[in-house]
Amino acid sequence: MAGKTKSRATASAKGRPRTTEETSERSARRRASRGTASADLRGRIIDAALSVIAERGWRCADIDAVALAAGVTRAEFLREFDSLYEVLIAASRRANAAMFEEAADLDPSEPPRERLFAVLMRRFETAASSRPALKVLMRAAPFDPLLGAVMLRNLALFARHALEAAGIGAHGLIGLARVKGLASLVLAPVIRVWLDDATPDLARTMAALDQALRRYERLAGRLDPAICPPRPATSDAADAADSGASASSTR
Repeated sequence: MAGKTKSRATASAKGRPRTTEETSERSARRRASRGTASADLRGRIIDAALSVIAERGWRCADIDAVALAAGVTRAEFLREFDSLYEVLIAASRRANAAMFEEAADLDPSEPPRERLFAVLMRRFETAASSRPALKVLMRAAPFDPLLGAVMLRNLALFARHALEAAGIGAHGLIGLARVKGLASLVLAPVIRVWLDDATPDLARTMAALDQALRRYERLAGRLDPAICPPRPATSDAADAADSGASASSTR
């Protein structure tokens, strides 16, 4: 009799309808699990794509080759990405996110240019493994208009997110000018140096970046005080100011 009662109690517990909170919690756990699995899968596909592009070239890289290198089926690839162009966009997005994480410990009291220099150098250091693929892509971009558009998009977003990671606004008309200036005057030439920089501490890249940022400061002049520090007063200006102050005091 006791056994039957226990059996009924167990059956009743198993058959008890779940509360709304329990259902929501189970759904959240399933979504989190699927999200983690999807992120891991996307990461494997991105890494495989960069490897295949570096080894086989852009023209010979295709979805099947990348799927094989990532250990996934074509269907699994297509559940995450529609094309290799989308993989390149995702690779840039991943690098931008890592750049923000690296910038979390920046000293906000440092001058804007110093913060920007630190952000960009960390990005170059952490992205070293992607250089072989980027070399291939930069050579192929002039012959593939869509690839060229993707590369320009990634460069512009790199510039925007680098400015924001350094605590420099990148929105509005002034922000757009900053993004374009950083992308064309700093990132484009420095990336070319970085791609061929064989020094262990990226000394050539550091020198090129420092020079490019200083040149950017000079060209920006007084138009962008968020990047350019105030210019020190010249001796003539200081003398004129002193003379004006003296004249005022004698009146």
